[in-house]
Amino acid sequence: MEELKKDIRQFYKAILHTEDLPFPYNNFPHGCCQDASWILHRYLYEKGYISVELVGGEYHGSNGEFMSHAWLECDGTIIDITYSQFNEVDDIVITKERHLHQKFNENYRYRMPYWETYTDDHTSIMLDLFYKKVIKNMNDNGAIS
Repeated sequence: MEELKKDIRQFYKAILHTEDLPFPYNNFPHGCCQDASWILHRYLYEKGYISVELVGGEYHGSNGEFMSHAWLECDGTIIDITYSQFNEVDDIVITKERHLHQKFNENYRYRMPYWETYTDDHTSIMLDLFYKKVIKNMNDNGAIS
């Protein structure tokens, strides 16, 4: 688990330090939970973490409030690099505690590489560009500290 946490933190820092990200990724972590989770899922899968799942859910509040959100789960551990957009935490979330995510009703879960399921060419191209820029930043700067 410690190696997984290290890999997640390195990837998260690489996103934060990658310049010239296209919209909407340039406002990370706001409004890009699914796409950021998608590229982290791809990264972790390629590193051999094959039990990681991409999870998405929706929240419907009693006053008409609506939110959708996406995160990763690995063997019961929630991995969420964008939850800070809700101003409830100020860092990434790696925990077995479900209290932050229990309000979201799950509506999808993918274990297989999610990038292989995209049919929208534009989305696939944008996500691949996002991913490659972050990986390039990681490779150019080594282990970002």
